[in-house]
Amino acid sequence: MKTTRTLFAIAVALSIAPAAQAQTKPASGMFFQRLAYLEAVRNAPADRKKDAKSVAEIIAASEDGMLLAYTDGEQNGIGLIDLRDPAKPLPAGFIPVGGEATSLVISHGKIIAAVDTTTDFAQPQGHLAVIDIPTRTVIDRCKLHGQPDSVALDKKARQLVVVMENQRDEKRNKGAMPQYPGGTINILPVRAGVPDCTGMHPVSLTGLADIATDDPEPEFVKVNSKGIAVVSLQENNHIALIDVAKRKVIHHFSAGKVDLKEVDTRRDGVIAPKDALQGVLREPDAVAWLDDTRFVTANEGDYQGGSRGFSIWNVNGKVNTTAALSLTTKRFA
Repeated sequence: MKTTRTLFAIAVALSIAPAAQAQTKPASGMFFQRLAYLEAVRNAPADRKKDAKSVAEIIAASEDGMLLAYTDGEQNGIGLIDLRDPAKPLPAGFIPVGGEATSLVISHGKIIAAVDTTTDFAQPQGHLAVIDIPTRTVIDRCKLHGQPDSVALDKKARQLVVVMENQRDEKRNKGAMPQYPGGTINILPVRAGVPDCTGMHPVSLTGLADIATDDPEPEFVKVNSKGIAVVSLQENNHIALIDVAKRKVIHHFSAGKVDLKEVDTRRDGVIAPKDALQGVLREPDAVAWLDDTRFVTANEGDYQGGSRGFSIWNVNGKVNTTAALSLTTKRFA
């Protein structure tokens, strides 16, 4: 399930951290230093309604690090930020993509954006929009048979992995699964930053998870330098590893459960992390490779669980580290 994150100032700060480090030597150790922020509304299209939201969610930097692109699902487009002076980020354009932008990558001076155009959960729709950065125009579209939610390129930018979530309707039957059609993975060859739609190859995730096994809902994807994609199936509480070149699942495993202490379980308007929960499903959302043998998951939860922490895994499915609620407990210590 998609989530909306509006703290674009944080996104910019993290994105320009390498540039900041090069310009400003830290006193000691390593840390993030916020240099500047830019409200997404400053980069919204000129014809936007005054009461319409502007949000920034997924980001990607150009190869030279001088330009930042972000999805704005509420405004149905891709925003660009000029980072040539990291301390003074500037609006650099906004490109409509004809639907809700959910994810993006940059390669060869082009942006490949995933766009959700679904109007009926039972008939999910979407496309890939290819944007030429110099001209700020959409130069190609690729129809997808479903609702895309995340995209990732391999190391050489020759293969694009597209997560087709085909998300559930939370208002239907109280959001209970299964709700068809199930999600899948599409892999497309890419040439000079443009995906070849005729070479699209689906990879099935049906039958992997114990939860709603015939209704997979893949959420997020990243590819390591060896061409292995890690895919989170959030509502299914599952993780799959895919060999991108061979276009097949090579390993999969449950994301498991975690016991939580010092959590707030009461809806009373008071923040009081003093309760405990047992056997909470991790339900991972975002994933990222730390190296070619380890990856990290953000265990947000969206269906029947969510440990609100993160876990570090190896490729065999073993949890190396879990920071359940350490960030929360330290905040209130």
